[in-house]
Amino acid sequence: MKKTVLLFIAVATCFGAFAQRKATHSGKNVVFGPAAAAKSTAADDTVTMTNINLTTDTLTWYYADASPFDSGIVSGTDAYGDKGYAERYDWNAADSSLEVLGVVALFGGTYNAASTKTVDFKAWNQGAKTSVSTHTFYDGFPGTEIAAKNGVSIKTLGMGSTPTASDTPKLWMFTSPTSFLTDTFYVGYQINYNFAQLNGDTIGVYMNKDGERTAPIYTMQGSDTVVNVKNATMYSDGTWHDNAVDNFGIQSDFFLFAYVVSHHTLSVQGITKNDLTFFGSYPNPATSSTNVKFALKKDAKVVIDIMDASGRMITSLDKGAITAGEHIVNIETSSFAAGNYIYVLRTNKGDGIASQFTVAR
Repeated sequence: MKKTVLLFIAVATCFGAFAQRKATHSGKNVVFGPAAAAKSTAADDTVTMTNINLTTDTLTWYYADASPFDSGIVSGTDAYGDKGYAERYDWNAADSSLEVLGVVALFGGTYNAASTKTVDFKAWNQGAKTSVSTHTFYDGFPGTEIAAKNGVSIKTLGMGSTPTASDTPKLWMFTSPTSFLTDTFYVGYQINYNFAQLNGDTIGVYMNKDGERTAPIYTMQGSDTVVNVKNATMYSDGTWHDNAVDNFGIQSDFFLFAYVVSHHTLSVQGITKNDLTFFGSYPNPATSSTNVKFALKKDAKVVIDIMDASGRMITSLDKGAITAGEHIVNIETSSFAAGNYIYVLRTNKGDGIASQFTVAR
């Protein structure tokens, strides 16, 4: 859905030597400067986080779990030329039977009907530690690409085609799934065009509210400080940066959810994204019902969206506020036709994951 650009005053927070971006936002129209051919946003445009002109810039805000959506920061096409966005998932290495099949994403923005612009959906393993100083390092940004779906038209990202049409999450299947994974991985997307080539095409992926990132930014490892990368933005030079440290201190999570299938033999080990741990569904295949098992570190509101194999929404189960701890949600399947179904488990804190169950008749 096309959202109106919000004008507001905000001062971005810097984190000492880490901070690389800083701006003061004022209630004026957006002007990006000569490098961007003096483009300015319209009500239907989507920009991200900040723009080059520090005295006349604005942000567009999207929030993934409330209406109106204009209350969280969206990331996408921007005047800095950011090229990619990724979310981290941690998988228990004791179980090597997890495959990542694709990405579920929710986008907002606008596009020209004649646009030929595309994005690539990807999965990466976690790269090596990156040193910041003698006793400070990042614990690993997206590393080697391990799966992809390339050349996806921005016209097919699920953005509403009119100002009043809803944006809808969509599933993008990789050309081939990942091999069985045994460790941390990232999912996300990369943009195949630059800011100067917008021509009315602006996209952004939804996020949760700024400040709702639940994972700690810093932890200690002996005498070393570890910066925990939970989501990352690829700058125009191709380097990855942690948003909570290098990007205005923004503590949000992208609406980029891994679509996984786990093949358990004896037990369920669990896959974790911040405060959410997902254990899968059983029985699978299901006949009359199936159970989705998960755990929360902190209280959160939980929604389970169920789609058919084509991505068409079947039903949405709003479970409301759920307390910390392990939980099982029963999904009634007696009215479902035989086949495969996708479900997206998500919280109002920006955590989420997608998987599938099969209905047998």
